[in-house]
Amino acid sequence: MRLSTPLIRNNVGLMLLFLAGCQGPPPSAKIQGKVLLDGEPVSGAQVQLIPKDNASLATHATTTGADGAFTIQPTSSIDRPVEEGKYLVVVTKTGPPPGAKAGEMATVSLLPPQYGDRVKTPLTIDVKSGDNKLEPFALASKK
Repeated sequence: MRLSTPLIRNNVGLMLLFLAGCQGPPPSAKIQGKVLLDGEPVSGAQVQLIPKDNASLATHATTTGADGAFTIQPTSSIDRPVEEGKYLVVVTKTGPPPGAKAGEMATVSLLPPQYGDRVKTPLTIDVKSGDNKLEPFALASKK
């Protein structure tokens, strides 16, 4: 049995289209950093990377450890990769106000407000492929 040339051509074309769509996600960068406030580690702070100029990039977030350190990288196959690009860095931490009594439900920002505002944050990074070991984000209080 002989196959016709148009049939072979069509099947090869479909196979090439299928393979082109199976490239997988772009490689992910790994971001490592630390948050300090007046030189002291900030534990339990929320760190967000928000794309600065490219809306196709994903926003990424994590929480700092007891030493103020954080790592951002995909942890599963469904997480979006951390792609190369410029990102705004937003850092927030909330907790009970100073002098609050046990059981009070009120919370306040424990960091200066500019670091938690995506419009006012002075913090930016330029993510490259591979490992990105950042200098500590040295936040300053209003003292």
